[in-house]
Amino acid sequence: MTRPELAQHMGENFNINCTNCGNNFSNHTNEIRAKSNNNYILTAVGISLLVTGILFLFFGLIATLSMSIAIYVSHQQNTNVHAFNTYRI
Repeated sequence: MTRPELAQHMGENFNINCTNCGNNFSNHTNEIRAKSNNNYILTAVGISLLVTGILFLFFGLIATLSMSIAIYVSHQQNTNVHAFNTYRI
């Protein structure tokens, strides 16, 4: 989700309930920061290792290129987080 989509969906100012203290805070969409989700990266590494192991039996060392799946997912995740955090309304 991009920052303009967030502003369109939630409004420019919206309330967030803190999970630690239980207080409600009013935030502007520019105050929201994105973080990278490591679950996607770990899933990509697991799939890459599995595919590399299977393909290594048939194609040898060329199969290690399938590890690029994890690198691509990590790069895409970081690019999206950076794009969200740098765009302001």
